Amino acid sequence: MTTGALDLRGGALVLDDPQGLLGASLSRLLPAAAPGSPAACTLRVCQGDVPAHAPPAAQDILREGTRFHFWRTDGQRHVMVAGGAQLVAGPGRDCVLTIARDCPPLVRGELAMIALEEALHACGQALVHCAALRPPGAGGLVLVHAPSGTGKTTTALALAGAGFGLAGDDAAVLGRGADGALTAWGLPRAVNLHRRTAQMLDWLHPALPSPWPAADEISLPLSDLPAPARAVPQTLPVLALVCLQRAEGGAEDGAGEGVPPGLVPQSPGDALAALIADNIGVTSSGLWPVQMGRLDLLVTLTGQVPCHLLGVAAGPAGLQDAVAAMQAGF
Repeated sequence: MTTGALDLRGGALVLDDPQGLLGASLSRLLPAAAPGSPAACTLRVCQGDVPAHAPPAAQDILREGTRFHFWRTDGQRHVMVAGGAQLVAGPGRDCVLTIARDCPPLVRGELAMIALEEALHACGQALVHCAALRPPGAGGLVLVHAPSGTGKTTTALALAGAGFGLAGDDAAVLGRGADGALTAWGLPRAVNLHRRTAQMLDWLHPALPSPWPAADEISLPLSDLPAPARAVPQTLPVLALVCLQRAEGGAEDGAGEGVPPGLVPQSPGDALAALIADNIGVTSSGLWPVQMGRLDLLVTLTGQVPCHLLGVAAGPAGLQDAVAAMQAGF
């Protein structure tokens, strides 16, 4: 989709991209909005020059080898990759994304996701770094959160192979239902599957390339996951929150510190602290509206639903124990 409206399940993101510069960055994640859906945000995409240097007041953040610059002016928020692309959000609910001719696709996609966060905020929702799973027979989702590299995707896929529905392994959209209770839906991003994860989960093998490519990780669309994986496209109530951590002796060499294995209660304060550390970025220009909205929802989340800590030990046996603990707990 280059021009049209995408469904945010609380409004529409109007996408004005006549040159198709974003490709399928957003349309592969969001379906087309129904005719007449109210516009939550408009994203205009154009090609043009992007400054080679950020203003002195900008804060630099390095993400996966790419340096992003953040700053704020009256009524506007700016995110830029020097010489590549710049997103200007505001005033109001409009965003403009300017893309330089030689901008890498990865940079385009990253700024498109930041624009999506602006659009979700405009309709009272927030993107949260977590896996979202539906326990067998349950009427809602359990959100599993952890910093990148902790094993969230591996654990989510192991649970999907054990009968949990998989709404998403890395990102969920948090919002409020008509009764004020929190709801969530999974953003269907492709799974970044590591070779070690694939080796531990036999049920994935029909979807894997043969031979495995040179890279340690491959990208696998959720729709390509074989049975018994089940997609969960619905917006559902949030049943519980689970903080994933390496269990004692859970490092690769068995000597790392961690928490006891299994599923145990966690205090709302500790759960909130972990969520904030992984989801709230503070720049020199303070908390942006998107971050403030996300923080408000995270505070509500930890106050509304039971919070748990899941310790996962290294290796297939530790993963099986974690799955058993989740099955017993939910």
